[in-house]
Amino acid sequence: MNWFLVALIAGLSGMLGWGISDFFAKKTIDKIGDLKTLIGSQIIGGLFLLAYYLLAKPAFPAITGAMLFYVSCLALLDGAGYLFLYHAFQKGVMSIVSPIAASAAGFSVIIAVFLFKDSLSTFGLIGVILIFLGILITSTDFKDLKRSFSKANLSNGVPEAIAVMVLIGLWFPLWDKFVGDKEWLFWLIMLKLIMGLCFVYIST
Repeated sequence: MNWFLVALIAGLSGMLGWGISDFFAKKTIDKIGDLKTLIGSQIIGGLFLLAYYLLAKPAFPAITGAMLFYVSCLALLDGAGYLFLYHAFQKGVMSIVSPIAASAAGFSVIIAVFLFKDSLSTFGLIGVILIFLGILITSTDFKDLKRSFSKANLSNGVPEAIAVMVLIGLWFPLWDKFVGDKEWLFWLIMLKLIMGLCFVYIST
């Protein structure tokens, strides 16, 4: 199997999925608020993944208390990132906050190199730079940015978007280290359901 091709297709699919979800998230947030949108998206997404997982008739992995604690911490970290993201969408201009938040992918590489001592070649460094440039170019509506270029608009949602970049950027390498030798889909379902239930508790 060509794993480079698999990674490329998965990466492009993730980019497409997140891009579309941001658009619908913004529309939903404007109508029902950020916390309700977050709860609905995580619980509904988790239930759909659970149904798919059960239909596949898997062999359930062994679960330890340490694993549950770790995935719960990851759920809180991911949930905090999403909550800041939805706050940013609610308060700010999409063409400003979305590129900042989306830079989490490049920030993850930096975290992996300096925190987990992963290697990064010159080619990889160029790739990280291209990620940031690509996010900036493809995610920014420059006409909207020009219309919205005021001190008030630039400050709205920007701190939250920076928080997203840091939190989600940290979450990716931590998730990779946790799920590398485990049943990733099962633990992804657990993470989404734990995150959703935590925010249900916060909202009550």
